Amino acid sequence: MTRAAPKPAVVWTARAVTAVVSLALAEGVLWIGGYPSWGRQQVSSLGATSEYQPDPELGWTNRAGAFEMSAPDGSQFRYTNWSAGRRATALEIPAAKDPAVSDARARLAFIGDSYVYGYGLGDAETFAWRVQQRHPELEVSNYGTPGYGTYQSFLMMQRVFSGAAVPASVVYLFNGFHELRNTADPSWIRIPKKSADGGFFPFAVLAGGSIAGRRTDGDVIWSISDHLRTAAMVEEYYERAEAWTRVRNKRAVTQAILVKMNQLARSAGAKFTVVLFDDFQRPDREAYDIFLSSAGIAFIDCDHAELNQKGYRQPDGHPNAKLSELISRWVDPVSTVARNSARPQISSP
Repeated sequence: MTRAAPKPAVVWTARAVTAVVSLALAEGVLWIGGYPSWGRQQVSSLGATSEYQPDPELGWTNRAGAFEMSAPDGSQFRYTNWSAGRRATALEIPAAKDPAVSDARARLAFIGDSYVYGYGLGDAETFAWRVQQRHPELEVSNYGTPGYGTYQSFLMMQRVFSGAAVPASVVYLFNGFHELRNTADPSWIRIPKKSADGGFFPFAVLAGGSIAGRRTDGDVIWSISDHLRTAAMVEEYYERAEAWTRVRNKRAVTQAILVKMNQLARSAGAKFTVVLFDDFQRPDREAYDIFLSSAGIAFIDCDHAELNQKGYRQPDGHPNAKLSELISRWVDPVSTVARNSARPQISSP
């Protein structure tokens, strides 16, 4: 006896129920797993009251002024930004608003991200401030800017060297996650909405073996992804596929940028030093040790036990005041300031 085929309405109903149940199960599994744990960048918020301002070359930079913010531990901290994107390194601004060409002191510039800037720390707790305090014979500038990677630090370095007050030495604090920032990894450029003030993400690619600058407004999160975790997963896979060709070269791109930074400093008679700091797996740290040595780039490897010990970090992972003090000693300014006849020489103590 042949069983009658089910009616099309029954088949489609069964398929719909199966799809809904499968989607609900997938949503539940993703919810239990805490997916997605996306970070959302702040480049879309660069209004007049923000501590950052849009920049036509850098994407964004520190806005001059005094600000107050809640630190990751909930405490309030006050910070001061001088002109040209610098954070304060002393109570008084040296040579009025900008470094003076007539200043006889050798100039030491720190560049990098929020670790250099001293996010979550008061002005006097940043390692650049501590270095300036211990070495009044130097003029220390802190160009650290939250969110920067190697490429944006290079762009900042170009701007610094294009001015009249060229530093004798530049120290770049390098964190492992800068590789992702340098190539606009989707995890870094994901934003809730596009900037209304002109902010963007600069990044670099290799074109014909050379560094080429690119920019993106960011990947705006799909509205449906805020409601369906499965949609967020589809979005993430799409973003990864779109970015694969550039992100897979993140190591080669970063190394090429470091070479350009060293060349820029040398062409100006200055010294460039890389500080290998946080977020490096052992093989990656060793690989950069070898690369920097072979490329003739001076570096300081901060592979110290304190980096992984409790009591040296803020809740979000940024260095606290205790670690900041250690950094100021690990990065010895006497050994990082270039010796050349064009600028004041610094004798070792």
